[in-house]
Amino acid sequence: MPGSKSQKSSLAKAFAHNIYETQMHVTKGFRLGDKFELHDPREFRENNKITHNFLDYYINLAMRGYLDTEKQMQEV
Repeated sequence: MPGSKSQKSSLAKAFAHNIYETQMHVTKGFRLGDKFELHDPREFRENNKITHNFLDYYINLAMRGYLDTEKQMQEV
């Protein structure tokens, strides 16, 4: 995923924008109450996908580091 510092910065900005937009869509859905499924624009699904991919990448990166550390501790 990210490589250079500018790529990381641009991904962080994209994440911030998309998570904000996702929250706005969720808020609109809450306002509709029982009819929340009426608010399901394509942008919401795209925002969700970008946010999810960003979080998956960093969670997996952290888990790999944790698992590597745990493996090293077992070898000692």
